[in-house]
Amino acid sequence: MAASHYEQFIQALGYDKLSHRVEELFYAWQKTKMNYVMSNDDTCWIKTHLLLDEKLSHAFDEALLIIQSDVDLQKQLSFLQYVYMIGGHPSEWLITQAPHIKHDLMHTLTFQLMTVLSLIPLARQSFDYRKIEESHMLFNVRHLKGYIKLKDEEKGIYGIDNYGWTLYLASFGLIHLSTLHFMHHIYQDPFFFYRHQQTHEVIAVAKSGIHVRKDGQFNGVNGIDDSWFKTTFSESIQFVKGYLAHPTGVITNQLIELDLSVYTCILKPGDMVIDFHIPSKSDYQIEAFNSSLCQAIDFFKTHFSEYDYKAFWCVSWLYSPQLSQLIENPESRLLSVANQGYRLPATPGIESINTFVFGSDHPDYQTFSHKTSLQKAVMAYVKENRSINAGCWIYFIDDLNVFGQTPYIKNDLSMK
Repeated sequence: MAASHYEQFIQALGYDKLSHRVEELFYAWQKTKMNYVMSNDDTCWIKTHLLLDEKLSHAFDEALLIIQSDVDLQKQLSFLQYVYMIGGHPSEWLITQAPHIKHDLMHTLTFQLMTVLSLIPLARQSFDYRKIEESHMLFNVRHLKGYIKLKDEEKGIYGIDNYGWTLYLASFGLIHLSTLHFMHHIYQDPFFFYRHQQTHEVIAVAKSGIHVRKDGQFNGVNGIDDSWFKTTFSESIQFVKGYLAHPTGVITNQLIELDLSVYTCILKPGDMVIDFHIPSKSDYQIEAFNSSLCQAIDFFKTHFSEYDYKAFWCVSWLYSPQLSQLIENPESRLLSVANQGYRLPATPGIESINTFVFGSDHPDYQTFSHKTSLQKAVMAYVKENRSINAGCWIYFIDDLNVFGQTPYIKNDLSMK
């Protein structure tokens, strides 16, 4: 059977198969008759603010000339622009891998760089429309330029490091407010959240089909296959029935039933949340953290008023479900902030923790000389053949008035 036009198109970009959502966007993009355009003003802005040196500026100009003379390249870039910036959003991770093309004049690494840079004109238009200060654009650009690398010095081929992250930066997705970085995000985790209408208690229930380990984490994380049970979820007009996810980041084997006459769904996949990142050397204290969240609410309500943001969201080693077992000090600021949110299991494994705690993805625990109590604790934990992974942290905007009072953990939900 001959491949469809869509299949041929994505194969030319180096993809064998993408999600059904991307296929839908492909046909929607075709109807728009959208063309790839990089105006003189855009090229000037990019060169100036990315501080392109003479060699890189020349390579950029050459790549533009090749694109402008090749209709197929223009269509490919136009489609990727549509997926990332118009029909979709970088936070959906619709296409996670960098494209790989075969072209007589354009190296695939250069094409990847031009794909990322092609988002900047659309991001500028969006910021102008939303009346967002240029300082936020420049903040992203300053970070982006560090990821542009000379990949082949002999041939003068430039490319981009960390393709997925630089899509955020080129779309000006990172907003720095006080001590944290914030981003628009589409919630996609496999958990539903419900709030009791009288007590305001918040409960998370897992979706169907999750294979859960005996430690309450996703089966397969860190390469550990220790499946305990598989979650189920059902919903009727009156009730929801599923497995409780405890706010400390553990999926329990407790099958619960919620009466929808007294519980309201407050977060489901597809809802809008505000993602945040914690920069190094940030003021990671309850007061400063809360201040940043409040500033973010004002910013996003002002500039992204069409979205009904439900909560703040973050995936980080700082919210590891095992954090309370690693840190003995009950007054720890890391624990204090982690315990404010409703934590969920996450798939990033121990490498994400090692990178920040040890400065290496795979430290040699046998020879490493620890310098901090956290390093010592992680090493001891791992030597006992215990698994550590990152966690997802959720804090609902409606609960900002009680930030600092651990509103979710104090509900004393039982674990079995």
